[in-house]
Amino acid sequence: MNAILMSINPKWIEKIISGEKTIEVRKTAPKPPFKGYIYCTSVKNMLWQEYVEIHRKIGGAIDGWNSKVVAEFACDKVDTIVFNGSGYEVKDEDMGYTNTIANQSGLYYTDLRDYLGDKQGYALHISDLKIYDEPKELGEFSVFCKDYRNCENIFCDKDTCREGFISITRPPRNYMRVVEITSNHLKETMKHKFEWD
Repeated sequence: MNAILMSINPKWIEKIISGEKTIEVRKTAPKPPFKGYIYCTSVKNMLWQEYVEIHRKIGGAIDGWNSKVVAEFACDKVDTIVFNGSGYEVKDEDMGYTNTIANQSGLYYTDLRDYLGDKQGYALHISDLKIYDEPKELGEFSVFCKDYRNCENIFCDKDTCREGFISITRPPRNYMRVVEITSNHLKETMKHKFEWD
């Protein structure tokens, strides 16, 4: 299955882990189905009150999340969100479904307006969430390089290149296609070379 690594703010990760948030809204999204890995952005950039609140809810786990991959999920469905001139709606769906998606995203109208403006967005459905007991390092994931001998990938560190698989050293701003580094996974991915639709 194709996979992506997504950067998500700790306050949203807490809501995803608690089950309060089952929809992640993005400006772009790959076609489902795919596996998503959740990278926690730095807790150092959080407001102190937010940090204390999350620490209270989940204990010290938030400290272990800092700049690490903390969970994975499956995404079998992505809805398109469109601006209709006065608000947002899920394309080709009734208002009841749109309201359900809005509630599951944890976002208010003002959040959507600030993030999407009058542009189209995507609602990624989160299912089969697996939270790691031990968060993973970025280096445990790679991106595939089509021409690794002449690579100009901005994430490429020639010392970490594994004949076409480049270990990730920087998190994505939004998301990136990735491979978790295991020998079986690398062999399988080499066969398919990321054949995304």
